[in-house]
Amino acid sequence: MNLLTIEVPQKSILFLVMAICLNAGHGATFQVEGTNIVLTYQDGGSPDTVAISDCNTDASGELLIPSIIGGKNVTSIGDRAFYDCDQLTSVVIPETVDEIGEWAFFRCYSLASASLPDNITTIRLNTFRYCRELDSITIPDSVTTIGEGAFAGCSKLSEIVIPTNVTSIGSSAFHFAGLTSVSLPSGLTDVGYLAFGYCQKLTEIYIPDTVLTIGESAFNGCRLLEDVRLPSGLKVISERMFEYCESLTSVDIPNTVEAIETRAFAGCSKLETIHIPSNVTSIEGAPFAQCTSLTSITVAIENLAFSSIGGVLFDKNGTTLIGYPSGRTGGYSFDENVTAIGDLAFYRCTNLTSIVFPQNLNSIGASAFAYCTSLTDLQLPESLITIGRGGFSDCTSLRIIELPGGLTVVSEELFRGCSSLREVILPEGITNIGGDAFSYCSSLSSIIIPDSMNQFDEGSNPFSECYNLKNITFEGDAPTSSEELFFDDQFADLTIYFYESADGFTEPEWLGAHSYEVSGPDADSDGDNFGHRLETLLGTNPRDGSDRAKAWLTLENDNLKIHYAPHREHLNFSVQETTDISDPEGWANLDSLSFTGDYDEQTAEISGPRNGSTFYRVSVTQK
Repeated sequence: MNLLTIEVPQKSILFLVMAICLNAGHGATFQVEGTNIVLTYQDGGSPDTVAISDCNTDASGELLIPSIIGGKNVTSIGDRAFYDCDQLTSVVIPETVDEIGEWAFFRCYSLASASLPDNITTIRLNTFRYCRELDSITIPDSVTTIGEGAFAGCSKLSEIVIPTNVTSIGSSAFHFAGLTSVSLPSGLTDVGYLAFGYCQKLTEIYIPDTVLTIGESAFNGCRLLEDVRLPSGLKVISERMFEYCESLTSVDIPNTVEAIETRAFAGCSKLETIHIPSNVTSIEGAPFAQCTSLTSITVAIENLAFSSIGGVLFDKNGTTLIGYPSGRTGGYSFDENVTAIGDLAFYRCTNLTSIVFPQNLNSIGASAFAYCTSLTDLQLPESLITIGRGGFSDCTSLRIIELPGGLTVVSEELFRGCSSLREVILPEGITNIGGDAFSYCSSLSSIIIPDSMNQFDEGSNPFSECYNLKNITFEGDAPTSSEELFFDDQFADLTIYFYESADGFTEPEWLGAHSYEVSGPDADSDGDNFGHRLETLLGTNPRDGSDRAKAWLTLENDNLKIHYAPHREHLNFSVQETTDISDPEGWANLDSLSFTGDYDEQTAEISGPRNGSTFYRVSVTQK
């Protein structure tokens, strides 16, 4: 075997060893002179180039990346090359570099400035994300794309010039950045999801007419943004685009817009009016919810899909209410030609106190009145046949509800979170109660399930977290899917009552709750002269004679007052008087009394002459 020996100077030997390492696929290292910064580099893809692939995470101070290492041009910075180098304060990238990888400077928390070369075309995924001290960077004119999350979390970056060649800004590109104003370039066509979301110092932004698409939540949470002009070619105002832009006072929606999506302007608390232009054919998902200053929604007369009646958004025919301005206060009365209320139509109208429904109303959409926290009482029309999921959920002031006879299903979460709800009347005809229909109704103490009821939805207890519920009376057989109705320790004081003719129940326990059989609705188990159904409606204990409705008189300064407790809106209470208690026909109604009070007690003053003995009583009957 013949050997060939070549003598090489010492420095060349070092370079030869490093080159061999690179060709073998292993990184070599290079220490930047005068620093503690050690760069790892690899073959750059061609014989005369290298790529920076890594850096020691304890590297600190200023970094001037050399343009040549080991005699080769540095042409790229690899993915994650400076990931978590949180003590670097500045970086200058040489002009030889034409590519910077994804996550390259991610979480370089101390990085205050970065100089980019003129050859790069893309700022990639999360390149400078969470560089919290970054307050100065110049994007070169060669860049055409700013990638997803590129400057997200750069909370000190107050200004940036986006060059004219940029056509696309990716999702979350400037999410939570410190920008105060932005002028987007005239060649831009796409703005991604959350691109400027939660730029909480942003007061103004210019969007050129070349922009055709703006992604969901693009400006969500820009709470200081006061004014915005939308591009003339925009067709969709996407979901949550301007949600919680709390300083936005006006928006001019261009005529090209065809759709306004879910919560597009929700929470824009200073927005007073909105105008729907002629080409809009789709409005969905409460786009103006929580606009607490919004008092009017107007519609172009040429619009073929929608109309405005008294500043309220309707379909073109005026038969379906689509959206109610959430800045209005007081009550609202429907026109009688309205037959439907759309999904989320009154969502979070927190100052709505009362509603007068039309007598031909057929349907109420999902979450239509959800979070109407000032709504106290409802009179639903008998024409109503459907109420969508969560239709009245979290109406925390709602006290009483009587569902109409045409309703057959109590939908899921229908009254969920109605913490003041004390009285619920379910009509004969109800066949199904959905999961969580009455969950978190913490004031509800009793309820009667009608004979027609035969099924609980699978998956959840309709009465979960109703920790004051003490009486559920079933007037028919045990419903199917009862396993979903299991009552755990939170229902320790609950008793399930069922009639002796019913099938499917067990005694003394049913599905984890105490259970008790009674002979029927008029059964008087405790001998207090109140039948079982009436006591259930009153909320008193039908097995405890001391827990019963009461009436009494008081005399103060010659003012005679009559009191009774408890009170229920869906029962008739009438005061009667007689001078001969032995004559059962001698009782006469006192119809002129004016009662005041609450559920716990009602009081009225009895005026007029009082000669001899007069007896009074309070009669309680079902309406």
